[in-house]
This record gives sequence, structure tokens and C-alpha cells, in this order.
Amino acid sequence: MKKLKKMKNNILNKCIRYLSFCSFFLLLYGCSNDDNGTIEVESEISTPSGTISFTINNSAVNKETILNLENGDFLEQMEVTGPVAIAEHREHTYLFRENSLVKQDGNGNLIWEKTYPEDELNPFEIFRSNTVFEEQAVFFSYSRLDTFTFERTHFLECVSLVDGGTIWIKNVSGETFPSLVNGRLLALTYPNGNSPVNFAYLDKENGSTTFEKTYEERIDPSNLTIDRNTILVSSWGDRVFALNTMLNEEWSFETGAENVQNGIIARNQLIFPSRDRNVYALDKETGSLYWQSALEIPNSKGFHTHNDISYVLQKNEDKVIVFKIDNEDGTLQTRTELQLSNPENSIYTAFFEDYMVLANPTNDVRVSIRLIYLPSAQVLWQTDSVGIGTRNLQIKIQLDQ
Repeated sequence: MKKLKKMKNNILNKCIRYLSFCSFFLLLYGCSNDDNGTIEVESEISTPSGTISFTINNSAVNKETILNLENGDFLEQMEVTGPVAIAEHREHTYLFRENSLVKQDGNGNLIWEKTYPEDELNPFEIFRSNTVFEEQAVFFSYSRLDTFTFERTHFLECVSLVDGGTIWIKNVSGETFPSLVNGRLLALTYPNGNSPVNFAYLDKENGSTTFEKTYEERIDPSNLTIDRNTILVSSWGDRVFALNTMLNEEWSFETGAENVQNGIIARNQLIFPSRDRNVYALDKETGSLYWQSALEIPNSKGFHTHNDISYVLQKNEDKVIVFKIDNEDGTLQTRTELQLSNPENSIYTAFFEDYMVLANPTNDVRVSIRLIYLPSAQVLWQTDSVGIGTRNLQIKIQLDQ
């Protein structure tokens, strides 16, 4: 009898262990399968591999510092010849200096260099930000300064990407921003902050004007978003509006303050932060409001959209605040504060995919740098007091292939 009772207990214990074992695996399956909304296990964050370059261009310092993107380690520092800005196009690198344009291959080897005559009385200044590439040509603007009258003469030029030869040069009335709209060359001329902005279509073959229209309100030409046949404009006139290919208004959306940052297209939405302390999402076709999400202060220091999430960066006293907003309905998912090394100085940012590089100068020659994983606002690494300078800081990220 005792033997039979012992056998029953052994069988019962084995059944209990078996059921516990099965329950364990069922729990694991439920955690990994998010269809039933139980538990979502986040895998370890992978740090991207590549490099970050910090280029300083001013009258005192012209140098480039390169760090390891994976861990922030110092790799190299070198002097650069005069102020330089960098553009990448079809596996080639283009260097825009004060009076020259240089084309290099992927290994940094010189392909051609286009140089403009040096003249101390009439120095050149090429505007890298006012540049657009086409298949075999680049369109960019520059100016010459008369050091006696301090008046500038502005030009828009088309240069062959094959050999660096000039295809045409056009004298323009002010700083000019070229763009491509459905294959057509659109040039915005911006005389100064309060003057009307001129929109003009130019013949790509010879630079002649084929059609133009002037808008009286203040528009920063860098704040355009081109979406196939539509030009989306952020205006200082407390509105955002859309132009068709004939430069006629398709729709207009009023905001409560100026709009000084260009929007980002995400699926069928135009998303942008405004100085009225809101982020807006509009239907890019009609201008109707999808949602708006409140911010804390008027000015945003960075804006990025990736994987149906928008990230807004604001500087408030001694900290940076990262807002994570759902693009579907504008819900604020998280608000994260990051302490600044030196709140008195500016911040510089660069975004790529789910990551942000945040640079905050600690003094005149040193910078605190952080790599941040945006979905969780987690600092992956931080390196302080990198001697790279602070004025006119440009950040470039190069991911390993």
C-alpha cells in the first residue's frame, strides 16, 4: 500500500513539473508574439559603425576631426585648406571652398578642381547650402564682395559633373537657392530678410528665365519641401502653403506664429514644428489638419522623422528636451531631458535613422558630444572636451557599407 502511494506521488510530481515546463514555454511564446499585446521584449541596442567628422571653418581655425561612430573614440584630426563644405552625390564627394569646387572619388582621390580667380578686393563666397545636383550637372550660387562699397554681386552657375566646366552663369539680384521640381529647375532669389521672394523657372540648358512669380511675404528659401509636383512652403507669415507647378497656391494653413523650419514628408503627411509651440501634421494634398501636438517653448533646435515617429528637440535653460511623437495621431509618447555640459553655448545636431549626434561646446575650443538612440533617448556614448573648436561647426556622418 505504501509502495502504491509512493508511486502515485512520483507520478503526480512528474505531472506538475511537466505542466510547469509547458507553462514556461507558453509564457515565452506570449512574450515574443506581440499579436496578443502581452509583453514586448526589446533587443539590445546596436551601435552603428562608421565615422563622424566635425569640420570647423572660420578665420582662425580650419580643421576636420574624425571620431569613431561606434564608441566616440578619436581617430584623426587634420587641417583643411580654407573654409570647406561637403556634399555627397553618386559615390563622389564635392568640396565647396571659398573660391573653388573640388570633385573626389570615394577614396578621396582628386578627379577635377574648378578654381575661381583670387581677388582680395572682390573675394568669392560659394554657398554650399544653395546647391542641387542633377545627373550630369550641379547648380550652385555664389557671390563676390566689393570690399570698398561692401556690396555683393550674386551669381547662379551650372557646372558639368564630368569635367568641372562651366555650362552657364547667370547674374541674379540676391542670394539664390536652386531646386528641382519634377525635373524643372526652380530658383528662389532672396535679397534680404524682409524683401519679397522671387520664384523663377530656368532653362537648364542656358539659364534663361521661362516663368516667374513673386511672393511679398517673408519666406526663407531653405524652408521648402519638394514633393513631386508640389512645393510646400513654410512662411514667416504665420502660415504654411502649397504651390503647384505653375506656382499657384493649392492650399494654405494658418498657424499661430512664424514657421521657420521646413517640414518633413512622412507617408501622406507634412509634419513641421511651429513657433506657436505646436507640431502639426497636415494632409500634404489638401492642407487639412490630421493632428497637432503641444510643445513647451517656441523654438525647436532639431526635428527628425523615422519609422512613423517624429522627434522634436528643444533647448530649455540648462537642458535639452527630446519629444517623441506618434505620427499616426500626434500622441506624445515620451519626454526626455538631457543635461547640457554648458547651457550658455549653442547646440549642434545631426540625425540619421534612429540616432542623433548632439554636440554642445564647453568652451571656445572644446565640445561635448553624445550619440543618442532616439526611440528610448538613451545615450549610447559620450565624449567630453574633444578639441575641435566651436564656430561654424559642421557635422557629417559616414556609415560603413
